[in-house]
Amino acid sequence: MGDGWIERQYGVGASVEVVDRLPVAGGYSSSLVERLELLVRLPDGGRDTLTVLRKRATDAEVAALHALGEVTGATALPELLATGTDADGPWAMTPFYAGNTLRTEADVSDEVIASLARLHAHYVGVHVRGLPVIDRELWRRVCRHVSMRLSGLLTDAQLRAPMALVDRVRDDPVLLRALDWLPRTLVHGDMHANNVLVDGSGSKIIDWGNARLGPAMLDLASISAPSRPSFDLYAEAWADATDEVLDRRTMYVGFLWATVYVNTGYLGFAAQRMGLDVVTQMVERAGEALAGLAQVSR
Repeated sequence: MGDGWIERQYGVGASVEVVDRLPVAGGYSSSLVERLELLVRLPDGGRDTLTVLRKRATDAEVAALHALGEVTGATALPELLATGTDADGPWAMTPFYAGNTLRTEADVSDEVIASLARLHAHYVGVHVRGLPVIDRELWRRVCRHVSMRLSGLLTDAQLRAPMALVDRVRDDPVLLRALDWLPRTLVHGDMHANNVLVDGSGSKIIDWGNARLGPAMLDLASISAPSRPSFDLYAEAWADATDEVLDRRTMYVGFLWATVYVNTGYLGFAAQRMGLDVVTQMVERAGEALAGLAQVSR
């Protein structure tokens, strides 16, 4: 099973047997998520049991999970145990993290914020092979996808405001200049309450299927804000990891850019699952952030 991880963890001669498997519900990005109960036969003749999560993964998610293992002190990042490819494509295996997802983004712990800061600090300016890059071309693809999805979900009257936003931001020069200027790093790309598991021992950030190389604030746009203590905590954790002060103007410009990205990029999802009121709120938030970008860019 996988790429020799069981011998790396338990020693040469160790072997593993799947004794039970249970489908795991939840998430939108994978066609296979299952909990495996493993029996490990140790080299000395002893036995151990292990519970893991195996999921269908994209090549980008596998690349991201491999990269997470290089980051020190980021306790909310998941551990990658093994990867492999079968007839249906690549898969990844991590420990099974028991716990519940958060109720709201306001419940995100300091551990998650600090772990994201350490991740971003480690990979800023570093190219991670296998990860898509958020650049002008990718952004325009996002906008085209959102336009097509909205057209299939909303009436002509309902489409006016969200489509006007998408048409505006697709080639907005201020937004594109900000994207060109902001440093890129490894980002989760889909940070929200349902992608954080919490139990008595702490938090884990799950579902890395949207990992990208892009501006760091993409991971904070939905879970923090410049007015919140967590924003300062992020800057402190970055400084602790690098011994360098994080430029607050870069953070603020990045946050405004990311607010436009998130609230535009997920309009189709919101239209399908959350209703028109949420779509309207997202259009308003994106418009306010775009106006803020124009103001700070003068």
